[in-house]
Amino acid sequence: MQTLDLKKDLKYLYQPSAKKIEVVDVPAMNFVMIDGAIQPGEKPGTSPLFQENMGVLYSAAYTLKFAAKQRKQEPFDYPLMASEGLWWVEDGLFDITQPGNWKYTLMIVQPDLVTPEMFAEALAQLRKKKGDQPAFARLRLERFHEGLCVQTLHVGPYAPNQPPSNGCALSWPGTACATWLARRSARAANIMKSTWATRCAPTRRN
Repeated sequence: MQTLDLKKDLKYLYQPSAKKIEVVDVPAMNFVMIDGAIQPGEKPGTSPLFQENMGVLYSAAYTLKFAAKQRKQEPFDYPLMASEGLWWVEDGLFDITQPGNWKYTLMIVQPDLVTPEMFAEALAQLRKKKGDQPAFARLRLERFHEGLCVQTLHVGPYAPNQPPSNGCALSWPGTACATWLARRSARAANIMKSTWATRCAPTRRN
């Protein structure tokens, strides 16, 4: 069985240095994606739709991973990567302390060996196991090209009014601390990208 080491291959994107700012050219990659919006008065940690979307995103990613290992021909294995998010607003200004008008696309990177046919089979397995949940219709497999970016890693608190270690101004209200990756894309400067290293310890891209 072929084993893909995505964490090693993509280390320069997911585990960059916290001591410098780097220019990186992020290649086009496959992602499982799902779209949503934070409801007024809510934030990601309290939004029911966000929690539902995150749950089905991980369900799809795990189902794809196990299906790849169980293929009768050319099976392969790979680590489950961090969940990520594209964040933007369609009205007004993006305010990190006011998430009630945020739109988002949640996503988890997949190997190039994962095909649309494999994704369709994974969705069929999910529907058979858990029923035809409305959120499954929002899932998709899509190729995303972030392109030329500037990035740096911050280690420190998300709480407001606490200075980060490297001068970045992003914070996440209601979260005690985290490690996050700040990245700005030249292709879509109005969209903030964030990455969670685990479900409880976010990593942020901007």
